[in-house]
Amino acid sequence: TIPSDEAIAEALVEYFVENGMDEVQILHVNDAYGSAYAQVVLLKGLARGVSITPFGFSDSGKDIRSVVEIMANTGLRITVAVAFESHFETIIKAAEANGLVSPTSLFIWSDGISGSTLEGGLAPRGWLRTLSRGSLGERSSIL
Repeated sequence: TIPSDEAIAEALVEYFVENGMDEVQILHVNDAYGSAYAQVVLLKGLARGVSITPFGFSDSGKDIRSVVEIMANTGLRITVAVAFESHFETIIKAAEANGLVSPTSLFIWSDGISGSTLEGGLAPRGWLRTLSRGSLGERSSIL
């Protein structure tokens, strides 16, 4: 059974609260899936005192790069990414170029990105966390 976005959002916000993360940004594809996912995380965060700043993007690589650049300028270093495999490389390259992939940054990926993609050659150096089907897991990628 795959948990609903609401159950995943609840677990995600609980993770933030337990780890003292009170400001988070969410990068999401601007479609029915991504927008709804971001909205439920935003609402769950508000209820628990976690500030969630949403950033939507279209399927255009240019749009993704410009949205990630705007995100980098916020100073927030905890990012939930609600995206698909086709977006991963563009997001990662833009995040690296804008200083969002570092030992002081955290990315949490939705289940639209597979573990094999995160562990593959495109994954950034350091630690990644994945949110997949309601469970949090830690993955290391060494390039």
